[in-house]
Amino acid sequence: LAGTTSPTRGPPPRARNVGTVQSAAAGMITMTLYGRPECHLCEAMAAELAPLLEGRANLQVVDISDDDDLEVRYGLRIPVLVAGESELSVYRLDKQRVEHYLARGD
Repeated sequence: LAGTTSPTRGPPPRARNVGTVQSAAAGMITMTLYGRPECHLCEAMAAELAPLLEGRANLQVVDISDDDDLEVRYGLRIPVLVAGESELSVYRLDKQRVEHYLARGD
């Protein structure tokens, strides 16, 4: 799109404005879902993730709309699922990639 800034690469920013969808358990992998309220793709990805991650990983949901850095980084490229320094899914859930990450932890 004209006038948009392409997202920068590098490690994901620290999560802010976080809502935990699943209760955090010690030693579990934490995945972060970056999105916005009323984003139907974000809601769909969170719903698909819930049964996939149950008992295997924690999910944090971050609203990027209140954070200028996250807005620049992700803009309209949401939802984005991040684990560690890896982007596992953008726009649509990549179940195979998430399963692979959960199995290997990377």
